[in-house]
Amino acid sequence: TFIKHYGYREEAEIRIVAGSSGTVKNKLHQGLYIPYAEIDFGGHLLRMISEIVIGPAANQDLVKRSVELMLEENGLADKCDVKLSQIPFRLIK
Repeated sequence: TFIKHYGYREEAEIRIVAGSSGTVKNKLHQGLYIPYAEIDFGGHLLRMISEIVIGPAANQDLVKRSVELMLEENGLADKCDVKLSQIPFRLIK
């Protein structure tokens, strides 16, 4: 969580690490339960995020569209740029 590969430095990412003081929820994703917590930023979220960079993924365009739809649903589409990372993705089987 705290260490990031040097290749991602241009993204200038800020990571949020939260303790378990709140309610942890679960969602089912590809047959696995993924724990998550909802965080209330008190209306400051738009000042905190100016762009979202989609990292390397097997289907980067699909991930980008999914993020864009989420932004649209929350009235944020015109307030945040969504870009694709240029770092290559390689699936090793």
